[in-house]
Formats: sequence, structure tokens, C-alpha cells
Amino acid sequence: MIGVMLMLVVTIIIAAVVSGLAADMGLDKNTGPNVVLSEPVLDFDSDVTTGDLISVTTYAEDIETGDEDWVQAGYYNVHLPSTVNDQHGLTFTHLGGDPIDLKDLQMSFNSNDLGIVVDYDSVRAQVSSGAFEPVYEVGDSCWDGWGIVTRIELSHYGDPGREVDFTLDELADMISNKHYGYFVKISPETEDDTIIRTGDQFKVYTDDGGQPWSIVAINDAGITQSFSFEFGSGNNWILSHKPSGEILGQGDLVFPDKTNE
Repeated sequence: MIGVMLMLVVTIIIAAVVSGLAADMGLDKNTGPNVVLSEPVLDFDSDVTTGDLISVTTYAEDIETGDEDWVQAGYYNVHLPSTVNDQHGLTFTHLGGDPIDLKDLQMSFNSNDLGIVVDYDSVRAQVSSGAFEPVYEVGDSCWDGWGIVTRIELSHYGDPGREVDFTLDELADMISNKHYGYFVKISPETEDDTIIRTGDQFKVYTDDGGQPWSIVAINDAGITQSFSFEFGSGNNWILSHKPSGEILGQGDLVFPDKTNE
């Protein structure tokens, strides 16, 4: 009788330990969001306006002679970011469930045996000009004996007579510290709004290329990666939640017949 009771106690203890371990494992499990997304609407048209190329010319007055001349180290060209209107890609609608943050998403594009993965931090090389800081300001002392900076002129490259209606500081603000990524919320509440809730839409951009679509992305290490889709079958996408690795959606990409374009 005592032996049976001891066996029963041991069994109860083992069951409790196993239950506790199972509970701990459940708490540690990194689950993804419970969200329902629409099938994406594929936009095959592109309306991209290339950004202007601006010449920045710095002039300085020689301290000894008083002559003014342009400063070689202060003469350079700046590419303004492209203007993207209805750029092609995949548009998703949040139909219900948990909110999701675009910063937590990643998209895998595959074409036959090749593929590429982009996320919120991937920079679109075809749209980005990168950070910009003016070399000099008026009143600065130039290197190598050029003298004191007297003025800085902005003009359209190749057309010096064409006026520019913004200042050097405004130029820096136009192209610095902006997000030129592949994940974009449609009609965000603020510039830094990346949360997608029920009823919201977001788009995953693709780039122009020799094939129907391409991806030309710059990663965190500054390395550019290029990928081109091919006409026909074998093209697909996988949208996933990075923190959990959970797949939120996947499907095929079927391009219009290029002979009928």
C-alpha cells in the first residue's frame, strides 16, 4: 500500500514538473502577429520622375589679393531623390487582427533559382541620393589658402541660367535623413507612421529594370544587391514577420504578356 502511494506521489511530481516545463516553453515561444492581409494588388505601371541634378558652386575671396574665385573643393553636384508616383509593386490591405509594424516585415522575392530579401531598412538605390552635408558655409575659411567663402550658388546642372528656388539648407533637408525604402504605408498619419491597423494599406515597391521588375537595394553595410525577375512562371513572393519568422502571406507573380504591351 505504501509502495503504491509512493509511486502515485512520484507520478504527480513528474506530471507537475512536465507541466511547468511545458508552460515555460509556451511563454518563451516567439509567436507572430495574428493578422489577416488581403491578396496583394499588383501594380505593373510605373510613373517615376527623375530628380534634378543640382550644381553647388562655392566662391571665396583671396585674403591677399581680394580676388574672388570658385573653390575646387567646394564645387560638386547633388542628385535630388526621384519623385515616385504610383511606382509598381504589391499593395496589401490589413483586413483584421493585430496591428503590424512595417519595420518588422521582410519580403522575399524569387525568380526560378534566384532570390533576394528586402526589409524596411533596405534602401532603394534607384531613388536614394544618400545623406548630404554642405562642404562650406559663407564665412568659412577654406583649405589650401583659398580664402574666406563669400557666396554659394545653386544651379541646375548643364543649365546655369535656370534658377533654383531653394536654399543650401533646404537642399540638405530635401535629401538628408529621409526614408527611401521598399515598405511604404499608404496615407500615413504622420511622416514616421509605420503601424498598419485594420483598414490600412501598405505597399512593397519594386524597381525599374531591363526585365519587367527588378530590385536594386543597398543594405546596412552599404553593399548594393541587384536582382531581376524573369517573364513567365517561377516568380513568387513571401511576406514574413522578422522577429518571429512567421509567414504572413505568399503567392506567385504573373506578369502581363510583354508581346501585348
